[in-house]
Amino acid sequence: MAYAVETYLNMVKELEADPSLGFTAQCVFQGLSAEQFRQAATSGGNVLGLEDRSENLVLFLGMVAYKDAKLIKLVNAKMTTWVDNTKRFSVENGADDEYLFLNYADLWAAMERKTLRLWRSLRANTTRTEYFNEACPVDSSYQMLEQLHV
Repeated sequence: MAYAVETYLNMVKELEADPSLGFTAQCVFQGLSAEQFRQAATSGGNVLGLEDRSENLVLFLGMVAYKDAKLIKLVNAKMTTWVDNTKRFSVENGADDEYLFLNYADLWAAMERKTLRLWRSLRANTTRTEYFNEACPVDSSYQMLEQLHV
């Protein structure tokens, strides 16, 4: 984790070299228990597609926000390089960890297909109220599905 944080901070320094670009960033580690996955899947709220995990995991989140949409290629390239370098470092140092990389700038492309199938099925077979009450803690996701024609 120390390597990931150190390299993340170096990347952020590069991005923040020009304050006018308006970058904001954060890096977070959070423990996720197998029990959390089980409970989320039981209630229909496991959007990460991790309901089949039987081991405890660490959520490793790096985030960069920016004002100018023209910077998307730069940010995506930097973030992808950071994730790839962290994966490589882990393997080189004996970790056989599996990574799930979600690019929230393009969430639908990054999500697992089985999760998208679940969401499409829920949208097709439930009313907005049913979907909100039974399957999703955030009503805005239903609106996103409508807008994206998922």
